[in-house]
Amino acid sequence: MSRVAEIRSLTSSIWETMLGLPLEEARETALDSGPTLMGSVRITGAWNGKLDVRCTPSLARRAAAAMFACDEDGLSDDEVRDALGEIANMAGGNMKALLPQPNALSIPVVVDLDAATPAPSSGVCLVQFACDADPLSVQLVDQTNQEAKVTP
Repeated sequence: MSRVAEIRSLTSSIWETMLGLPLEEARETALDSGPTLMGSVRITGAWNGKLDVRCTPSLARRAAAAMFACDEDGLSDDEVRDALGEIANMAGGNMKALLPQPNALSIPVVVDLDAATPAPSSGVCLVQFACDADPLSVQLVDQTNQEAKVTP
């Protein structure tokens, strides 16, 4: 199975099965046009890189409400960020098992991004989705050989 197919499968499993939120694969998303949240986990060991889950704040809030089985209005910003971090952790844990061993998964980090945040330019496997009208992207960034490419 290709990396794109693996990302598509594990993302669909998390969003549709665990959260009950429908996903469709998209060719492009509108994530570069406004504020977004990104949950990220690093994978280190025989393979080095990271997995990022990026979405709009409104989609992160919907996912948090589904995860915590509560109303969106009752969620704090910290709960929304915790939910996105856990989604990144689940996706990273599933991907970690498919990568060369041994490896370890970091704790998730959630950051606010804006349209000016540059995306990695190489070693990226990107899959874009739409959940109703909200964009979502999952990218796997391979940094295994990056140190060898850097010149002093």
